[in-house]
Amino acid sequence: MTGPAEGIAWDRLRPNEHGPCRAAGCKAGHAAATVIVDGHRYPVCVEDAELIPGYISNLLEGNTT
Repeated sequence: MTGPAEGIAWDRLRPNEHGPCRAAGCKAGHAAATVIVDGHRYPVCVEDAELIPGYISNLLEGNTT
């Protein structure tokens, strides 16, 4: 996990989280990362992830440092 910002954390997708973005109103075909808010995991697409504090693009590349 990485990117704590005011109760928000980021993680890579788990195998059971692959699917559509779960951001409200988003119609993206697939999620790229998981945002964790209050202990709940929400897979989101890159476009929506970039709007949320703490997201880092290298999360998708496997480098979280």
